[in-house]
Amino acid sequence: FYHSFPYKLDKKQQTLFPEQTVLYPYSDCEDRSILFAHIVKEFAGLDVVLLQFDGHIATGIHFNQQTNGFSHTHKNRKYVACDPSSKQCKTGYITENHEKDNITVIELIK
Repeated sequence: FYHSFPYKLDKKQQTLFPEQTVLYPYSDCEDRSILFAHIVKEFAGLDVVLLQFDGHIATGIHFNQQTNGFSHTHKNRKYVACDPSSKQCKTGYITENHEKDNITVIELIK
């Protein structure tokens, strides 16, 4: 994702639908996270949420097996951070400056 879609903050704070993210020339963290969550849910059938940090959003995925890395528990389910805006793009990776942020979980429409 990091290399597929040029990153650029939108000044209007406009959130795109997954289909729009593919068509627009730029996307930011929430656009990429929504698109990634949509792909994971549709093709892998896994439960997903958005993890909102202070000034950043990543995708949280509930895996069917033990998965290491940064995670957040919501409604008794462990959601592992997967950040499609990160150069690292590793499952369970979140930048150090967000590890201690308050996290708000955004549930997606099922």
